[in-house]
Amino acid sequence: MILLLTIKRYIDRSSEPTRASDNNGCINRTNVCDSGIENGSSPINASNYTQQQHIQHEMRLPRIQIPEFDGKCTDWIRFRDLSETLVHNRQNISNIEKLEYLQTKVRGEALSHIKHLKPANANYDFA
Repeated sequence: MILLLTIKRYIDRSSEPTRASDNNGCINRTNVCDSGIENGSSPINASNYTQQQHIQHEMRLPRIQIPEFDGKCTDWIRFRDLSETLVHNRQNISNIEKLEYLQTKVRGEALSHIKHLKPANANYDFA
């Protein structure tokens, strides 16, 4: 009976939220049951977690710009690969938007081949 009461008290205390503050003085509530103790790992320290998020947030790389392409063969592979990766493969923009972006990034002879195309989904595939 005493063992059951001891276990019940332990469970009651374990299910109460604990408080931890991060370096900014903000209070983070964590639950002992949600901290990973049951699977053998150590509990997450809320302030360390906040610091890790902050460090990851600061480590953003600069935005990659697609270079302008004027038709030179030496520049084609770089232009093509970046255009495919950053524009062509994106599912969240329409072919019309892709065509408009393409037309702003080409110059000279390359532009002369696509500048006459009107904004239409089929024209992007043609370009």
